[in-house]
Amino acid sequence: MWFALLLTGLMGLTACQPQEIALEVTRIVETQEVVEVTRIVRETVVEEATRLVSEELVVEVTKSPLGTEARPVQLLFSPVVNTAVINRRGDILAQVLSEATGYQFTVGILDNEQTVIDMLCAAPVETIAFLSASGFVLADEQCGAQVGNVAVSSDGVTWKSGMIVTRRGSGIEELEDLAGKSWAVADRNSMANFLYFQALLEQEGIEPGDIIEVTGDSAAMLAVYEEEADFATADFVPPIMPYEERLWQYGEDDPEPGRYLGIPPRRSPIGYVLVNGEPEFGGYRLRDARSRIFDVAPQIY
Repeated sequence: MWFALLLTGLMGLTACQPQEIALEVTRIVETQEVVEVTRIVRETVVEEATRLVSEELVVEVTKSPLGTEARPVQLLFSPVVNTAVINRRGDILAQVLSEATGYQFTVGILDNEQTVIDMLCAAPVETIAFLSASGFVLADEQCGAQVGNVAVSSDGVTWKSGMIVTRRGSGIEELEDLAGKSWAVADRNSMANFLYFQALLEQEGIEPGDIIEVTGDSAAMLAVYEEEADFATADFVPPIMPYEERLWQYGEDDPEPGRYLGIPPRRSPIGYVLVNGEPEFGGYRLRDARSRIFDVAPQIY
């Protein structure tokens, strides 16, 4: 990288500027008596003049190579979960990446996601940012950020989805039925659980009623179940399909296989919520937000 530095120095400039001065010269004249004679003699002297000159120079500053200890690649996170957890797992990630690439990595946890985006945009070559879906949208708008990798769940799902849950018999069958209805929300910053649905309702000209903020998806599900809210939005993790031969497909597979098959879900001895048995025996494993409160309210499905 090049930096323009303004350097100021002294440059001696010698100017020969003749100047006449008067010198008094005395000599002795020998006569019969000593007489002192004085005359004027003109002599040239040289005077040195010095002046200050400013000069702009271009100086090349060489950075350390990327990925060295002096200039490691930055892995930047926002504090979406406990910072101790991010530090521990981030250090493991940095070590694995270093072994795989030969580069040095450092983990940074910043105050918020916007700060992560600002640092990514300021130094894109040496920064890897871990962003939410909404964070990526903001980074793309701010500096044209591009997705390098996408998180993959243990069963290969690379996307995240939300769902709207209402009580059976509430009369809510279509989106327009949500107008004026109370809405239980666990996280107003979540793309899948709130921001997407907020934008969707605004686009359709539907204005819900009170927004009730709760702690976690389980509390949102219970708020609807116990009639404290008319509807809620929460995570929808698709069910594991029979024999695990393929992934659940949006728009093709039923989101509620229990209702589709007429078989109520049950809790397995090891804690899974199943319809018609384990997937390896032809059943479905349910994983959306309702499964977390199945023991408290099994009728949630």
